[in-house]
Amino acid sequence: MDFERGDVQKFRPDGTFLAKLTGPGSSGGRFVDLARIGVDARGNLYVPDATHTYIIAPDGMPLLRLGGGEAAGGQLGKAIDAVGDGAGNVFVSDAVNNRISVFDGTGRFLTSWGGAGTAPGQFDEIDALALDGEGSIYVLDFGNRRVQKFRLLPPLAAVAGTTT
Repeated sequence: MDFERGDVQKFRPDGTFLAKLTGPGSSGGRFVDLARIGVDARGNLYVPDATHTYIIAPDGMPLLRLGGGEAAGGQLGKAIDAVGDGAGNVFVSDAVNNRISVFDGTGRFLTSWGGAGTAPGQFDEIDALALDGEGSIYVLDFGNRRVQKFRLLPPLAAVAGTTT
C-alpha cells in the first residue's frame, strides 16, 4: 500500500512486482485515505479508504463497495480495518463513529455497535480487528489502551437503519 500514490501494489514472496490496484476514489482513480488492508481465505482484498471499504477479487476486479449515507444505515466516518467471516459478513472499524459496522456478502448493512467512551463496548480511536474463527472478534481500542473481545451471535440479519 502506498499512501502517497494512493494505490495498493501486489508482489510475489520473492519481491517480484505483480500488479498495482488503483482506487475508485475521488482523486483521479486513486484511493483517497488508505488504512489497514487485509486478505480473506478466498484471497479477496479488503481496502478501507476514507468513508468506504472496497472488497477486491484476487484478479483485481472490484467486488463490493461498503458504506453509504445515513439513510443506508451503513455510513462510515473513517474506515480503518475490515475483516470477513466464513459466512461472507464483513466487519469494518470506524474511527470517527467509534463503532463496528457489519455488512453482508452483498454489501447490505446489517448492524453496528459501539460508540465513544470508556465503558465496555465503547471505544476511543477504534483500530484493528481480528476474528478467531471460533465466533469471536477482537477490537483494538487504541485510545483506551485495551483490546476488547466480543462473541458474535448468529444469525446476523438486515436491520434497516439500526446503529448504536
